[in-house]
Amino acid sequence: MGISAEKSVTVKKTVEKKGNKTVKVILITLLAFVVVIAGGIFGAGLYAGGLNTVFPNVSASGVPLGGLTLSQAAEALVNAGYDKNTEQVYAVVTFPDDVSLVVTGTEAGLSLTSQQAARVAYDNGRTKNVFRQGLNYLLSFVTSRDVMRDNLGPLNEDHLRALVHERVEDFNTTAEKDSYTVTEKQILITKGSAGKKADEDAVYKLLVDALYDSAEKNAPVEADYSIGSEGGDSIDLGAILKEIEVAPVDARYDPETYEIVPHVDGVSFDVEAARKALESAETGQTVEIDLIITPPEVTTEALQKIYFADVLVEKTTHVGGTSNRRHNVRLSAEAVNNVVLNPGDTFSFNKIVGQRTAERGYKPAGAYVGGAVVDEVGGGICQVSSMLYHNALYADLEIVSRRNHMFTVSYLPLGIDATINWGTIDFKFKNNTDYPIRIVTHYDKEKNDLTMTFYGTKTNDKKIEIVYEVIKKTSPETIYKEDASVAEGKTVTKQSGSTGYTVDTYKLVYDAEGKLESRIYVDRSTYRAQNRIVHVPVGSLETGETESPAQETGSPTQETGAEASAPEDAEAVETPSGESAE
Repeated sequence: MGISAEKSVTVKKTVEKKGNKTVKVILITLLAFVVVIAGGIFGAGLYAGGLNTVFPNVSASGVPLGGLTLSQAAEALVNAGYDKNTEQVYAVVTFPDDVSLVVTGTEAGLSLTSQQAARVAYDNGRTKNVFRQGLNYLLSFVTSRDVMRDNLGPLNEDHLRALVHERVEDFNTTAEKDSYTVTEKQILITKGSAGKKADEDAVYKLLVDALYDSAEKNAPVEADYSIGSEGGDSIDLGAILKEIEVAPVDARYDPETYEIVPHVDGVSFDVEAARKALESAETGQTVEIDLIITPPEVTTEALQKIYFADVLVEKTTHVGGTSNRRHNVRLSAEAVNNVVLNPGDTFSFNKIVGQRTAERGYKPAGAYVGGAVVDEVGGGICQVSSMLYHNALYADLEIVSRRNHMFTVSYLPLGIDATINWGTIDFKFKNNTDYPIRIVTHYDKEKNDLTMTFYGTKTNDKKIEIVYEVIKKTSPETIYKEDASVAEGKTVTKQSGSTGYTVDTYKLVYDAEGKLESRIYVDRSTYRAQNRIVHVPVGSLETGETESPAQETGSPTQETGAEASAPEDAEAVETPSGESAE
C-alpha cells in the first residue's frame, strides 16, 4: 500500500526540524568549549601575572632558570660562572690561510651581566595582554627556550664590518697569487685564488652567527671560512724542486784553516705527494710540504769525534825563577798555543816563536853564556821547547832536530830537554801521523804552572814510556875565590853547582795489555858538571881556611835549582830533579 503525498511532506518537515536542533546543540557545545578554553587561558594569564618566578623550561646560556625568582635566577647564573665566563664569549673565524679573525662578545656588543640575563629570562613570556601572557605561560610547560639569542645586542655592526673588511682584504691580497717559502724542514706553498675573492657579507654573517652561538653557550665558538678549492694554476712543483734541491756533501777537514768544514744535508721533497696535497687544499690555504733531508755519509759530528778529539799527551811543569823569566816562558808559550800541524808538517820552534827581542816583548833574565852569568833577552824560554820535546816523544812523533842543554834542568827528567838559540840551534819535530795535531798551552798565573797538551786522533791503544840510562856521571868541583866584600869567618856561595851526566834515552812501546812491544833508542844527552863557586875572605886561600860554618845570606848573582834561568846558547844552571823516568 503506498504512502500519500501529504503524509510524505509531513515526515520530511519533521526530520528537518530534528537536524536543525542537532546543529544548534553542537554549536552551543563548541562555543561553550571555546569559552572554557579562553577562560582557562585568560585565567592562566591572570595567574601568571601574579607569579614572581621565571616561567617553566626557560634558561639563559644553558643555565635552567624556570621557577626561580628574579634574585634566585641572578644567583644561579653567578653560581654557574656566567659572569666569570664572559671572557669565554668570543668567536674565531679561520680563513684558509690559517689566519683567524677573533672577536670578543664585549667587543661585539654582546655583553649582559648575570642580573641583566636573569631579567631577560624573567620577562620572557610576560606581556600586558593577559590572554597572550596566559598562552605563553601554558606553552612554556611543553616547550623549552634559551632566551639569550633574541635578547643579545645590539651588535656593534660598524666595528664588526670594519674588522671583517680588514681581514678579508688582507686574505684576498695574500691569496691572490701562488707563492711559497722554504723553512729548515718544510716548503710552505700558498694556493692562489686565480682571481677569486672572499665575500665580506658571507664572512660577516658567519662571524655574527658564531658570536650569538658563543653568547648562548658562554663558550668560544670557532668557524671556518672557505672560498673553495680552485686556483693554484701557476704552481710549478718541478721548478720548485729544481730550485731547492741540494745533493748531500760530506764534512771535511780543511788543512789551510785547520777547521772542519761542516757537512751539507741533501734536500728534496716528494713532488707527487705535494701535488695531491695542493689539489685537495682550499684556495688561499698554505700547504706544508715536508722536506726530505738526507745526511751525507760523513757528518760534521762524526769528524768532530775524530779530529782533535783525543788527548795524545799532556804535561804540566812549574815555572820558577824571576818574574822576567816567567814572563818570557809565558810569552813563548802563547806563541805556540793553538798551532796546528797537518800530517807531514814539521814544527820549528824558532820559526813559530820568532826571534826573542825586547821589541817583541821579551825581557832580560839570568843565563849562562860561555860559562859566565849574564842577562839575556828571552832567558827561560827553553822550558817551552823542552816541554814540546817531551810531548813529541810521548806522542810518538818523529824528532827532526834536537840538542840537549849544556847543564841539567830541573823541570824535566834527564834526556827529555831541548835547548834552542836564535839562528844557530832549533828544535824541530814532524807530525808523522795520519791526522792533524793541535798544540794547546795554558799558563796558570796563580801557581806559575805551564800545561801543554797535544790534541789529535788516537789510532791505537799503545802506551809510550820514556826512560834513560846513565852512561856516565861527573861530580862538580868546588872553586873558591877570594872576595874583599866577604867578612872574616864568612863564605858566600855564588854558584851551587850541579852534577854532569851522560845519558841514553829510550822509548818503550807497550800494547793495550801492557806488554812491551819494543825498546827504541832515541838520543844521547851529555850534560857538563857545573862547578860550585864559593867566595871567601881575602887571605883565606893562603891560610887554607876555605870552609866556615857561618854562611852569609846575601843574594847570589846566579839563581840555582828550580829558579835557574835558561840561556839560548849555553843553557841553564839548574839542578836535576831526580833520575827516575816519568
